[in-house]
Amino acid sequence: MSGCDILFRHFFVSWYRLPPGERPPRIVKGDIEVYVEAAGRSATDAWRVPEERQRGLAKQVATMVEAARADWPTYLEIDEVVSLAAIEAFDSHWTRPRIAEVVRSSDRADFANDYLVLCCELGAVIGEVMRQHLPSLEWLYSDPYWESSLWYAPTGGRIHPFHWAIKKMSSYGVDDGLRPKLLAGIESVQRSEP
Repeated sequence: MSGCDILFRHFFVSWYRLPPGERPPRIVKGDIEVYVEAAGRSATDAWRVPEERQRGLAKQVATMVEAARADWPTYLEIDEVVSLAAIEAFDSHWTRPRIAEVVRSSDRADFANDYLVLCCELGAVIGEVMRQHLPSLEWLYSDPYWESSLWYAPTGGRIHPFHWAIKKMSSYGVDDGLRPKLLAGIESVQRSEP
């Protein structure tokens, strides 16, 4: 199984649609970034994405949550997907051998390949679970939708749940434990510096 940056380049980078001369990112983002100069501003004020585009990206994120609601109960014993219990069950299920198998069997030329879909489902669920525990987190939608993040206006903190998912589904983060990381992330973003 490969590291998160290699898997990101392998499965995600070819799906960026950028203006000529602009290059896609080559590595996953850090867990939390702090923009002190934007603290106190809403996601809409701090990051300007046209409203129509925001609606489309919000729909894509919501679609991934619904996909997780359909997919996860087929292999996890859970009552509700958007919950810490589901995060723990997902974490326990996706071991190194299972992740390695899904990486091997996924065709990166197929936008609906299992690895990309699993990462995107997990990222959307992580984001929604974090919002349950800290309701003042706002989705900050970006293109492509897996660049969407969570914005915490009081501190200017920005969490990248889809990138957390890519890390989990790699040799880098497979053993980290998502529940404690998620709870620590919520606590950290509320401080002025993570």
